Amino acid sequence: MSIKPRNKGYEAYFSYNGKRYRKTLSSYKEAEQWKAEAMAAVLRGETPDSNTNTPKRVGWTLRDAVVATTNAVWRDTKAERTAVRNSAHVMDFFGSDTPVRVINTERIQKFIDNLRQKGNSNATINRKTAALSKVLRYSYQNEKIDKMPYIPRQREPLKNERYISEEEEIAMQRIFKQLGYDHMADLCTFLINTGARISEALKLTRTAIHEKHVVFYDTKNGSNHTVPLNVKAQAALDRQLARSDGAYVFPYDYTHIQNRFKKVMGILEIDEQVSIHTLRHTFGSRLVQKGVPIQTVSKLMNHSSLQVTMRYAHLAPSNLDNAVELI
Repeated sequence: MSIKPRNKGYEAYFSYNGKRYRKTLSSYKEAEQWKAEAMAAVLRGETPDSNTNTPKRVGWTLRDAVVATTNAVWRDTKAERTAVRNSAHVMDFFGSDTPVRVINTERIQKFIDNLRQKGNSNATINRKTAALSKVLRYSYQNEKIDKMPYIPRQREPLKNERYISEEEEIAMQRIFKQLGYDHMADLCTFLINTGARISEALKLTRTAIHEKHVVFYDTKNGSNHTVPLNVKAQAALDRQLARSDGAYVFPYDYTHIQNRFKKVMGILEIDEQVSIHTLRHTFGSRLVQKGVPIQTVSKLMNHSSLQVTMRYAHLAPSNLDNAVELI
């Protein structure tokens, strides 16, 4: 029995994780109500107040942690919008008033299971748990929690990266020119031969062009990136510079580029997996197929880690054959 007479009232009590909670109230009904509210509070990570029937909130809440992490880590970065959106999913599940110190691996696994039941892919789940991890890491660094809980990472299937063959490139360039899209022909040549992201190419200015190389400023991973120009890239750049006299080398918006690229892909009946970003994959794929070391490819593509570049490693099986011959 967890409620018993005591003096002129009733004592309610219970234990949780080895800790005992109790309180004496004037009536059995009040004791019963306190016990129910107190047990619910403890399960939420809150501490029942011994003087009142209202549980008292302690420590940083998840909302506190998300706001603090946003201001200190994500504010004014390229990742801010996505991180805030994913953090909102986290708060919807755990509850924004939940103390961060009670979010453990067991609860995180329930969050993952919930996302999977909603049809989220492993990649999407990893993006959302990454936001949670950042929030908890910032809380740990600020001594709001004693340790970081383990957050399981979901296995993501290896992608079969699509790239443009040389025959497809020739056909693509022919159609561009037939339609009078000479600027598109040169832009695509530039992307295939530099590995630039379309956003980087569209922000490229004349002042960023130097002898035999270009510099992309404020790239996706926040760094400046220098790329050497081969003969094809230099020729395409020269033609475009003669075509445009403004500050930007490719003075077009993304919609303009995307519409014309899709139109030509449709004419060529090339599958829908191909996008303007495929040209960057083509750069990486061709380098690996030509035997360029994966570490060099990683630097040329300005990847955040070598692991990102490893998606192209399977394209160089001959490198393995050559390696075993060395012994």
